[in-house]
Amino acid sequence: MNTTPTPLDSGLIWLRRDLRTQDNAALHRALSSCQQVYCVFVFDQAILDALPRIDRRVEFIRESLLELDAELRRLSGRSGAGLIVRHAIASEAIPELARQLGVQAVFAARDYEPQAKLRDAQVQQRLARLGIGFETCKDQVVFEEREILTQSGTVYGVFTPYKNNWLARLQPQHLRDHDIRPLASRLAERPATLAQPLPTLAALGFAPSNLSSLKLPTGMRGGERLFEDFFQRLDDYHATRDFPAVKGHSYLGVHLRFGTVSIRR
Repeated sequence: MNTTPTPLDSGLIWLRRDLRTQDNAALHRALSSCQQVYCVFVFDQAILDALPRIDRRVEFIRESLLELDAELRRLSGRSGAGLIVRHAIASEAIPELARQLGVQAVFAARDYEPQAKLRDAQVQQRLARLGIGFETCKDQVVFEEREILTQSGTVYGVFTPYKNNWLARLQPQHLRDHDIRPLASRLAERPATLAQPLPTLAALGFAPSNLSSLKLPTGMRGGERLFEDFFQRLDDYHATRDFPAVKGHSYLGVHLRFGTVSIRR
């Protein structure tokens, strides 16, 4: 008896803190589950409106999205298969976009911050009223929530025993790469009405920061460049990390924050 699930006609991948095509668990699940997949990023006004008008994080995200949009189009082989970008309240925009596109499910990587969990619950409820599914998966961590517990089933309060248990639990499958290249032909062409260019910083209500002067490269290629550089210095990390005048750190914090580098990488 064939138990393989029938692929959905179409889905929507909501990219948040996974701004990459390499080893993207939620994007891989969407492409594996659907015949065609649309991609969206929302500049969430519920977050942005409270920020100062010069914010390096917003500029970093926008610059990284330019590369992500181009890479999605390159992988699909179609110029129209890039990002749909919204500047709106995400909890309202995602269900409305899913309705407009006529998708059967929205996919996303899980977010663990309280505000994000509340937002995702609202999105799930609104999608459910439309008869649209909401599927999330683990991506930004190797082990999440209650996967690593003490022998008595409680969360750890001390780091070293947690680390030891974490390392003991780690298996090759936890670091498996989610390769989307064989499935990239399923990346869908955006409807013409949704194929607007990425908004400028000014259109988002922000002014340029000093990001370009910090020598912090953005996007997937920038994260990979920093990773390769750090990999050459990794053996000395324990001896150099506490000295600000020494190039000891990875400088990957913002790339891990916004997922331009995979945690499994």
